[in-house]
Amino acid sequence: MKKGVIAILSMSAVFIGSSFCAAAAVEYEIEQLKKEIAEMKASKEKGSISEYLGLAAEIGATFVLQGVNKSNDGSNKGRTDGSYSLDLGFGKEFSDGAKVFLHIEGLQGEGLNDNLRLYSSLNTDAGTTESFLSVSELWYQQNLFGDKITLTFGKLNPAGYFDENEIANDETGQFLASMFVNNPAVSLPDNNPGLRMTYSPAGFLDITYAYFNQNEDLGQIDGNGFNAVQAAFKYSGKGNYRLMYWSSNEDAGSENSYGFSISFDRPLNETVSLFARYGYKNPKIADDENPVANSWSFGAQFKGALLNRENDIAGLAFGQNIVSKDWAEANGLKKDAETQAEIYYKLSISENMELTPVFQYAVKPMGGNAAAGGDLFAFGIRTQINF
Repeated sequence: MKKGVIAILSMSAVFIGSSFCAAAAVEYEIEQLKKEIAEMKASKEKGSISEYLGLAAEIGATFVLQGVNKSNDGSNKGRTDGSYSLDLGFGKEFSDGAKVFLHIEGLQGEGLNDNLRLYSSLNTDAGTTESFLSVSELWYQQNLFGDKITLTFGKLNPAGYFDENEIANDETGQFLASMFVNNPAVSLPDNNPGLRMTYSPAGFLDITYAYFNQNEDLGQIDGNGFNAVQAAFKYSGKGNYRLMYWSSNEDAGSENSYGFSISFDRPLNETVSLFARYGYKNPKIADDENPVANSWSFGAQFKGALLNRENDIAGLAFGQNIVSKDWAEANGLKKDAETQAEIYYKLSISENMELTPVFQYAVKPMGGNAAAGGDLFAFGIRTQINF
């Protein structure tokens, strides 16, 4: 009997002791968790929790609602259409000069693009009628030789390295029409596997060469891709000047497609900045998908545009798309140029939200070859939300 009581008391003591140890361990873990949460909150005040974890994240959603006085696809009716996009960007930098980046993009809605006949669309942010989510970019980057050389490979966005412009290059926050985002005469491929190398011999000069596959199929990588080289002159506070040459051997056995472009942006003062672009493409390679052989545009950006609102930005742009004469004659079409103009006013609602009215006007859409003639006037509202 005594042995049984002793055994029970011993087991109880062990259980109680274990409970105290477990409780102490749990209490310690709770205290550690509290400290980590406090550090994360402090980090969030400085940046974000993702930055605290070593992962930089950028999340944005863009909503576009556009109306046009009449469609020129044959219906000749006024229309109002919308589209939206979602951009999820995740990057991480390492101490040895390396960086990885992942960009996931979601799109839905063609907007007015499927109802208008133009050489370049009025909504660069639009997608298709079906909603989809895709990996837009996935790449690894390495700086070498004291940051003199930068190598990047993976699934790349060609427009992120060529034909850039500080004033006209972002459809989610600047001009919306595609001819003011990138030059239509430059046949940049879609986001595909590629390799980029930039040599920076001085602080004011970057020389970039890149090769991009013409499709996403990794099993068809060969020499028949898109090659480009660009010299970018950067002057602190005085703008950027970029000269680019490109060639594409996509149609093996036929004459190569090639061209060049110039992109320029320059601040005049703290309020006003100017931009200009020009692009040329071998007119003998023009096709139905992209018949534009020459394209030029210019415009201006105004910061703090209304009532001394320092975060508001306004933009004004004007340009022309000129098609290949050979292509126009072969298809029995007029050779007239298509002229477009755009004005936007980006109203900063809060730190995370922007509301932008956009006014666009197109003279002789498709050079006057659209089913319903006449000029087009479109009005839109773009809402940008940044997380």
